Amino acid sequence: MTKTLDADPAWVYLTSGTDPPVFARGFMAGARAIAYQVVFRNHADQVEVSILYIGQGLSGFPNTTHGGAIATVMDEVCRRTAINSARSIKPAEFKCELEALDMTYKAPANTGQFYTLVSNVDGDASTDGLYTIRATLKTRRGKPCAEATARYRMTELENGRSIAKGDVKTLEKGGEGDEGNNMIDASRCQKETVYKS
Repeated sequence: MTKTLDADPAWVYLTSGTDPPVFARGFMAGARAIAYQVVFRNHADQVEVSILYIGQGLSGFPNTTHGGAIATVMDEVCRRTAINSARSIKPAEFKCELEALDMTYKAPANTGQFYTLVSNVDGDASTDGLYTIRATLKTRRGKPCAEATARYRMTELENGRSIAKGDVKTLEKGGEGDEGNNMIDASRCQKETVYKS
């Protein structure tokens, strides 16, 4: 399938540099986990195809991929699809927040196998910052193992800074211990993910 997509000009190979930092290429990467992952995107249809190998280290029940591992990978694939779709409307940096993730497990996904994960934007491209993404994890023979519907809120960032309104505390020059700098009250900042284009 990789050769077929690579030969089709409608599909673009996404390098790891275009991805957000993810578990599938970080903590969950390796010979016994996500040992292999390539991603192709069809910009016109806003569809992405990930081809990945799930190793034995991600087993829950013996030889069966843990449901949490599947959900993590599907969330990250859906998140990447939302980010790339937002960037297709406006090239910018975005904060991507998960609002809902609904998982349906159709059949056990055996470890030590290759899978195809197809994700696409559900409906028209968002104009209000909300993106609904659908994804299906399939075996090499096309049997569905899991389906996901995820909803993300995309917020464009200014100057690459991911700070919510009201989370910046500006101290006046000469104020107590500030030395005239703008200070961030870290206790009020939410954890969020920043993706650079």
